[in-house]
Amino acid sequence: MDYFQRATGIVTLLVGLTMADACLNKGDSESDSGEISTSRDSAGTTATSGTTGDEEADTDTDTDADTDTDTDTDADADADSSGPFEFYMIMDVAGQEIDDVCSGSMTALDNGTSIAGTGTCAFGGALQAFVSGPVSGVLSGEISGSTASGTYELNLAGTPLDLSWDGSVSNREVRGQMAGTDSFVVAGTTVDFSYEGSFEYER
Repeated sequence: MDYFQRATGIVTLLVGLTMADACLNKGDSESDSGEISTSRDSAGTTATSGTTGDEEADTDTDTDADTDTDTDTDADADADSSGPFEFYMIMDVAGQEIDDVCSGSMTALDNGTSIAGTGTCAFGGALQAFVSGPVSGVLSGEISGSTASGTYELNLAGTPLDLSWDGSVSNREVRGQMAGTDSFVVAGTTVDFSYEGSFEYER
């Protein structure tokens, strides 16, 4: 009888120890989960630390790049423009009239106030015997409203000439005319001549 009671007591003690150990392990597990841990310092202030296990990451990246490139190039450059040029001459050689036309082109430009250009032409008839090859000249002038005037300088068989001209001006073109009398030297002889000329160029 004493033996049975003693054995029963031992079993009861073992069961109690097992249950106590299970309770202790359960408490440690809950504490290790770290959901909420509170502590109180000497001043009585409660501090809470730990994680809730539910982390929420909110990353909002808003990149607004507004690049506005406005390139406005306004280039208004004058350019040379070529047009027809004709120079008609009548010469008096020993009482005999000889006429011919010097045909070519005038290349010019203007900036709205002044004109600059060059002309070239060649005779194709009787005057080739006196003036051979191309005849070149320099055009200059001034613009005043719808009119223009200036000079055309050329060298005729070695004689420099300075011929006056005038003309009209529009938004599209300049037209010039020249007329008068002059003289040049041919083989040591002064020859009188009359002339009419015209030119034009686009603006």
